[in-house]
Amino acid sequence: MSINLATLPDDVETLQNLVRSLAAERTSLSEAQAEIERLHLIIKKLQRSQFGRRAEQLDDDQLQLGFK
Repeated sequence: MSINLATLPDDVETLQNLVRSLAAERTSLSEAQAEIERLHLIIKKLQRSQFGRRAEQLDDDQLQLGFK
């Protein structure tokens, strides 16, 4: 994010409010990124369980069909 220093207000209270607003925005962005990462991990785990090696294993009933 780029801030034009020439357009910043001279009032200290306004500047403090601007800094607080930017800090809150950064915090919410960090929280959103953490949630996105958590959801990515859940998706990877679900994909491994559905498409991984364990998903291709036969259960006992299917295995017995081959021996009859």
